[in-house]
Amino acid sequence: MNKFKKLIFSYYCLLHNFFNGNYIKIVNDNNEFIRKNVILKGLNLTILGKNNKIFIDQYCLIKNLNIKINGKNNFLYIGKEAVIISGDFKILGNDTTMKIGDKTSIRGASFNAIGEGKKLLLGSDCMLGDGIKIWTGDAHPIIDLKTKKQIAKPEDIIIGNHVWVGSDCLILKGARIGDNCILGTKTIFKGKLKNNCLVVGNPARILKNNIEWQRKRMYKDN
Repeated sequence: MNKFKKLIFSYYCLLHNFFNGNYIKIVNDNNEFIRKNVILKGLNLTILGKNNKIFIDQYCLIKNLNIKINGKNNFLYIGKEAVIISGDFKILGNDTTMKIGDKTSIRGASFNAIGEGKKLLLGSDCMLGDGIKIWTGDAHPIIDLKTKKQIAKPEDIIIGNHVWVGSDCLILKGARIGDNCILGTKTIFKGKLKNNCLVVGNPARILKNNIEWQRKRMYKDN
């Protein structure tokens, strides 16, 4: 985004955000919601607990996004020039971090960071379709009858830069996805994936190595 576009964007933000249809509820116990030159429309935000922080960086366009944080010492960051058309972001627990990288676009995805001290990180210039679900853990604990201890504990999810996630994918706890990867529609992924791979299916399998993708559409003339 050049300087002229940034200036126009800033003026538009001032006008637009007077009539935005947003709902923001923050229980003020040292919780923060910081945004800089962003367009927000249809934001539904709730922060409960204490010492939580949301930071939406400059020149973002965000529509129809539900954000809920319940716990303490959690951090949500949305990077510069991100575009979110629809989504649900939830942090349930303590000391957890969720980050969306710069220039990433999300058409419709559910991000669920659950547990203590966990990370859900999405890199820069990623592209996500709709119907996507990402979970660092189970919404309800599973207990071993003998030990009375929780099993299947939450794990970090780290997704690299320039990753394309197709519609209706499910990304499960412990996933590590390298840069420049593609997850085909309805893929269910858990595990580690090196850079420049195309994966599909349930269970996910590598269909092609040494690939890359571009945002620019490619049309063939008749």
